[in-house]
Amino acid sequence: MIAQISKKQLSMKSNSQLIQGTVGEKMNVEFSDDWSALSKTAVFAAGDVTRDVIISADEITIPWELLTKAGHKLCLSFHGALPDGSIVLRTNIVSLGTIQPSLMPSGEEPEAPSPVRADQIQAIAEQALAAAQEVSRNAAAGLFDGNDGVSPSIAVQEIAGGHRITITGVEGSTHFDVMDGTTDGGSSPSVSVPLMDGVPSVGISETYARGDHVHPSDTSRLAANQGTTNAGKFMVVGSDGIVAPVTMQTWQGGSY
Repeated sequence: MIAQISKKQLSMKSNSQLIQGTVGEKMNVEFSDDWSALSKTAVFAAGDVTRDVIISADEITIPWELLTKAGHKLCLSFHGALPDGSIVLRTNIVSLGTIQPSLMPSGEEPEAPSPVRADQIQAIAEQALAAAQEVSRNAAAGLFDGNDGVSPSIAVQEIAGGHRITITGVEGSTHFDVMDGTTDGGSSPSVSVPLMDGVPSVGISETYARGDHVHPSDTSRLAANQGTTNAGKFMVVGSDGIVAPVTMQTWQGGSY
């Protein structure tokens, strides 16, 4: 069976038949976040028998004394308390059902009584003490010792055109370069004049051109104003590659 608690509201998510004489009947409890910081206790009642169960896990066992008498209804509620013991949350009461009769074998030995609240508290305290002692023994034996840590260090070094920043940590060193306000690994302005027209190429230079750069005039081409200043003239390219106009001569009434 599964009990579900949303703040003060207790309801049964699933249930099972209760049989007289059952020992070890289990129940799972789902608490809302309102109960996360509280110590939780389940209160069972059947007829004139009442038992408290301190909850230290999601699964609890219903005290067998509550299931000894057929015909009684088994009821349940919860309360939550602060570390100082003051109760701050209580739920409504729900019925888990009526205990159904069963024939008991003759000569059956009675079960040992379920621990009362004080015994449960003592048992929890003893478990906590044993766990703390175990941790202390393990710490003394060095089981929690680890390798010394390494605090990362940062070094800045001047390089041509910028700075190199090196970070050293537990896994070694790594660095990056800051060049002229960028982190592209060292780009710098070109000191070469721009090229004239040629075979198209993406280039391999790692330097960049300034915004006010100027390409040289292409002397292998006719300038735009030569069509006006040299109108009516032939153009010739000399052996030195210089283009020059040729003045036409008049001969026998014709022109060449």
